[in-house]
Amino acid sequence: PVSAVGDAPAPAARVIAVEPNPSNHSATIRYEAPSGSVDLSIYDAAGRLVRRLVGQGHGTGVRSVIWNGDDDSGARVHSGAYYARLRAGPVTAVKPVVIVD
Repeated sequence: PVSAVGDAPAPAARVIAVEPNPSNHSATIRYEAPSGSVDLSIYDAAGRLVRRLVGQGHGTGVRSVIWNGDDDSGARVHSGAYYARLRAGPVTAVKPVVIVD
């Protein structure tokens, strides 16, 4: 039998894990995205941007970033539900992040 091996498909953009979750103001967010422009940001429950963690292009693969529970101005966020939103090309992936004091 003959089998053909083609190029492996590019990974879909996804937030793999938020650990620990719930978190006491420090969480590691692991994500995967194809190469190109990536935006990983934290939003509050009302949909407002809290913190931009990644806003650049990079190669394909699994990456991680630590969110220390601060907003873009450096102020500590309050306890509550937040959302890690990953945008890579036309794909958007979201995973909840719970912050507790």
